[in-house]
Amino acid sequence: MKRLKKLLAVLVTMITVIAMAIPVSVSAAGDYTVTIIPNDSATHTFTAYQIFSGTISSDGVTLTDIEWGRGVNGAALLSAIIDANADSTSGNVLYNTITDPTTFTSAADVADWLSDNANTEGFAEAFATLALSCLGTAAGTVTAADGDGYYRITGLDAGYYLITDEVTGGNGKASDTLLSVLSNVTITAKSELPSVMKTANTDTARIGDTITYTITGTLTGANLTKTPYSYTLIDTMESCLDLVYTYPSGNTSDVNGGVTVTVNDGNNTYDVTQYFTITYVTDGSGNHVLTLTCDNVTSMGSVSVSNDTVFTITYSATVNSNLGDGSIENTVQLITEEYQTPEIKETVYAIDLNITKTDGSTGDVITTGATFVLKNSSGEYLQVDTNNKVYKWVTEKDDASELTTDSLGKLNVYGLSAGTYYLEEIVAPEGYNLLVSDLTIVITAATDASTGELTSLKYTVDGGASQNGTISTTGNSVAITVENNQGATLPSTGGIGTTLLYVCGSILALVIVVLLITKIRMKAED
Repeated sequence: MKRLKKLLAVLVTMITVIAMAIPVSVSAAGDYTVTIIPNDSATHTFTAYQIFSGTISSDGVTLTDIEWGRGVNGAALLSAIIDANADSTSGNVLYNTITDPTTFTSAADVADWLSDNANTEGFAEAFATLALSCLGTAAGTVTAADGDGYYRITGLDAGYYLITDEVTGGNGKASDTLLSVLSNVTITAKSELPSVMKTANTDTARIGDTITYTITGTLTGANLTKTPYSYTLIDTMESCLDLVYTYPSGNTSDVNGGVTVTVNDGNNTYDVTQYFTITYVTDGSGNHVLTLTCDNVTSMGSVSVSNDTVFTITYSATVNSNLGDGSIENTVQLITEEYQTPEIKETVYAIDLNITKTDGSTGDVITTGATFVLKNSSGEYLQVDTNNKVYKWVTEKDDASELTTDSLGKLNVYGLSAGTYYLEEIVAPEGYNLLVSDLTIVITAATDASTGELTSLKYTVDGGASQNGTISTTGNSVAITVENNQGATLPSTGGIGTTLLYVCGSILALVIVVLLITKIRMKAED
């Protein structure tokens, strides 16, 4: 009679996702419950597949009379084990095991084989991978947590189970658990899963700016015994972003010249861009989609990967005139051989400048036009498009756009970033004096470190008191008031005034000089 006692005692330390197993009380057949404590707030679907069935012996910890469970196709699994045992591919822990699987005739033989190799690192994970390809009928499933936040699969017979975890938020597989069920059991779902993050080198950007993005993807918790192990990153940019890239070797279908992929193994950093297929296309919504795929991260030349490996992807994108509501959104999603993360969003913000022209004495809005040019901290002048969106920055003032207030005294400039700007009035409203100096406008912004949301927008004018801007889903803006005073330059009557006096005085002085010289000459002749 084959026994699974050794397997159940040793293999529990090898299974990939159990954090704890707490036997409660021995129940009647078909009345066992597996309670699963999730490790996150996502919605999960846990499904139990019985790999081995059997009878619980009198000691309560041993499974005897082992047969194939209804959750697996035994013949197919045995065939897969034999194939794996003959596969000499590097890293295959199932290769050339002590016991030759070609001699196996029953589920009990496979159970003993598992017991014999239970201390081999990665063996349980590799067996789970084979079992996943040979699944049969599920013994139970749960799609929602109970009121205490725990998931429970009920009505299970005694046996050895593979429990799969599908994460609804990620639309993909999260983890697989090998678990003995000889009583009611509580486990904690795997807390380590592949993850992805994305950051930008700035919180705000204006049209024409180039933003550098950095994506970091991990292999944390990945079952790298699965080979090939694919790794795909899908980065979706709004239409207001254009990837900055070159064409290596003149190949216009290759955008590798703008994207770099490196790997850090904890000690060294390697450029592995060549092992990724990189595409850049426009989808049906006008978004720009950058996709990076490595078919097998366990086969990248001399670069070895592990669960500690971190991939770093860097690229740059330029903000174009499609910028809409003041936010520049960009998402990334990681898809591995086992798991698909939710989309991670990184947002960079644009800021509008709203100007109102008023009378310095009365505060009334000046409805006659005033004209300005805007300069940035680099000394470049602004050019706008027909909608007053930032188009580009130019070095010559003569090439700058002349920005004029409307009949309501308003002027809006769209698509700026935080920074320092200089507003120069080049034409004053009719009847008002021209501003004698530029206005210095300093805009600052800050985002929440955890959410990326814009939380602070402030500005000052000519070093005055700090004021709050407006943060909104429809646009972020700062509003300034520019005052002009009425006045005149002499002469105010429109006559020739002092000009005539100056001319007459000059002529009189000249006559006196001539007469004086003549008188001196006459005395000299005498």
